[in-house]
Amino acid sequence: MGAYTGVVSDSMSLRAGDSDRDRTIALLREAFAQGRLSDFEFNDRLALAAAARTFGELDALTDDLPLHAVTPAVVDTAELEHRRLARRNSWIAWLTTALIVTLVWLLTGRGDDGWNFFWPIWVIGPWGIVLLVRTVTNTDNDTKD
Repeated sequence: MGAYTGVVSDSMSLRAGDSDRDRTIALLREAFAQGRLSDFEFNDRLALAAAARTFGELDALTDDLPLHAVTPAVVDTAELEHRRLARRNSWIAWLTTALIVTLVWLLTGRGDDGWNFFWPIWVIGPWGIVLLVRTVTNTDNDTKD
């Protein structure tokens, strides 16, 4: 059945409201964007959806279409892998920098009265905090919302 299977299981002759027509029109637009409907079919069904009075009339307009709009979005595994690698590479860059600046501090930081202030904290501290927050909250600058 179409978009309203389960919504109105007793009778498809019940009156549809504006939000029901809008939902069907959104499904038709998505089907058209995916190339499932020709221009003529889309325009014809759009006019019928706008004039539909019952759930049965709306259901008939989407009976032959897969209802991707009501199914959960498929997670793009390639995009997830890209983000995982980018996050890992960010941590590798941070660790490399931390090691280099710490080594510089070790080689130059010994004064007459002991070790000087651990200045690499100003380089690796804020950067590490930002990376940690991004990792824990799973946010990236390149995310698509």
